[in-house]
Amino acid sequence: MTNHTLTIQLDANGNGYNDLAGVPVSRIASVVVQGPNPQAQGSYARGFHDPEVTDAGGSARVVLKATAPGKATVAVSVWAVD
Repeated sequence: MTNHTLTIQLDANGNGYNDLAGVPVSRIASVVVQGPNPQAQGSYARGFHDPEVTDAGGSARVVLKATAPGKATVAVSVWAVD
């Protein structure tokens, strides 16, 4: 299994996504939110809904939604089967 780290930029509504190029959805084993960047505006004390993984033209797209609005930078670990 391989761990890929993605950075997701949340918009003012607390929504964001990033694509894992070349890794199909079928290879994704788990997604773990590492948490918001404490320096980012509005990132304090926020939770996240379960990440969604969708297909983005052959690559996995990780979609993240915060439980409260506000911009932030969030690190996500994506574990994929080799």
